[in-house]
Amino acid sequence: IYSTISFSGSTGQLEPGYKGVVKGPSDSNDPDRLLCHFDSGVRINIKPNEISAEDPTLQSLPGGFQIGQTIYSRIVFSGSTGQLEPGFKGVVKGPADSGDPERLYCHFDSGVRINIKPSEIAAEDPTADPLPGGFQIGQTVYSRTSFTGSTGTIEPGSKGVVKGPADSGDRDRLLCHFDSGVRINIKPSEISSEDPTLEALPGGFQIGQTIYSTITFRGNTGELEPGFKGVVKGPADSGDLERLYCHFDSGVRINIKPNEISAEDPTLKPIPGGFHRDQVVYSTIHFSGSTGTLTPGSRGVVMGPASTGDATRLYCAFDNGVRINILPSEVSSANNQ
Repeated sequence: IYSTISFSGSTGQLEPGYKGVVKGPSDSNDPDRLLCHFDSGVRINIKPNEISAEDPTLQSLPGGFQIGQTIYSRIVFSGSTGQLEPGFKGVVKGPADSGDPERLYCHFDSGVRINIKPSEIAAEDPTADPLPGGFQIGQTVYSRTSFTGSTGTIEPGSKGVVKGPADSGDRDRLLCHFDSGVRINIKPSEISSEDPTLEALPGGFQIGQTIYSTITFRGNTGELEPGFKGVVKGPADSGDLERLYCHFDSGVRINIKPNEISAEDPTLKPIPGGFHRDQVVYSTIHFSGSTGTLTPGSRGVVMGPASTGDATRLYCAFDNGVRINILPSEVSSANNQ
């Protein structure tokens, strides 16, 4: 018989392919095992699925790898026998000792013993290839994006280090570890060699500055109306140099233009025409736009001064969905229709 497992004990060691002979039933009286002696000196009560009548190392290995072949890790791994990073060197020992036909058994110089997928190793050191974006292994980088995943959260400015090519095999990404705990295959455009939060922000705003929305917005993270309060988090995490990244108390996370926010609450500015915030008004005009249609008598409410900063208009939200910066002469406090 031949071993299909790796084993180390007081009588010696086994690897897949080690030759032995069945001596009889288990001498421990375990009915699920049998006693085998191996040429390596091992004397063991072994399970039937841990031996084979054929040498398992003569089987074709998944991925076209061969026993004794030098290989390199493409993945990050941490287990009881040690750790792997992309580029860690090892050797193919044989087919998986778990019996999994889609894996092969490898020993790495780091001490790791693992049944691994062919896609998780390479015949050439993957860290020797140029990395996308011209980054280098060990280089300090900073996030330009916001991300939350199972390993943590990053925001623009979060510090990290390049570990190597993506461990997913994606040639357009690279693997980075961030101080926040995040382990991520990231695009070159989503990191920078310089802290992006130290860059001048569009509109003269500063990170940490309290700001107020001057626009109406509906998105998957929430809603904005003029006067909604938020904070500047940094440059746009999309790389758009004309926007900045803001978090609002309403839950909205958005790359926003400088003219869509203000350092002062725009709803506290005087409203033209003697109107006041939350006052019910009625349209006196016909209007058709992207948010809907107005006719004389359409009912709405004053939200504040114009979101564009136009001191001659006021911002109104109508019951039919229209959001508009409107002239005082185009609304009335009474419905005359």
